[in-house]
Amino acid sequence: MINLLNPEHFAELKAARLNFRLRRYIVLAVVATVGIAAIYGGGYWSASNEYVLAEKQNVAALAELKSHEGLKKRLAEYRANLVIADKILNTQVVYSEFLVYTAQAMPPNTILASVSLSTKALNVAGPQKGIMSLEARTKSYDDALRLKESLEASPLFSDVRLKQASTPDKLPIAGIERDYPYQGSYTVHLDLLEKANR
Repeated sequence: MINLLNPEHFAELKAARLNFRLRRYIVLAVVATVGIAAIYGGGYWSASNEYVLAEKQNVAALAELKSHEGLKKRLAEYRANLVIADKILNTQVVYSEFLVYTAQAMPPNTILASVSLSTKALNVAGPQKGIMSLEARTKSYDDALRLKESLEASPLFSDVRLKQASTPDKLPIAGIERDYPYQGSYTVHLDLLEKANR
């Protein structure tokens, strides 16, 4: 077949076809780029909205969690007290028996003024575990020291310390303060469970 077209005109037609294809590729590339950018933009906008919503929900959840902190602490304390109560009940130690054992450890010329009995003393972790305080009244300072020695000799207590022994400046006319003028404050380590297992 004979080509009657001028070679220059033929080259221009060939270049025009190539330009048309290139223009189509460029348009398709621009459309694809715009589409990809739209997809990324939509994804970013959606993720941003989800993040803001999640932050709001997180703040609300944290506020609700803080409102339950007090209840959580009370439940933990209650659970710890139940564990101690279970230990005490399993060893069949009764507070009235504890007071009898304490009274048996008291030497003459001494009386027990107050005792702070609490399961918290048994539940505290560390060196403070089992530490409790006793208040006693005695007829003399020597009786206060004898009470300390007697409590130390008892299997119910260990590490007995006399924190303070005092007497009032002016003795009352009657009453316990007149008969037992010295007031002693003691800290003791309570070996309650060991005593119960004897």
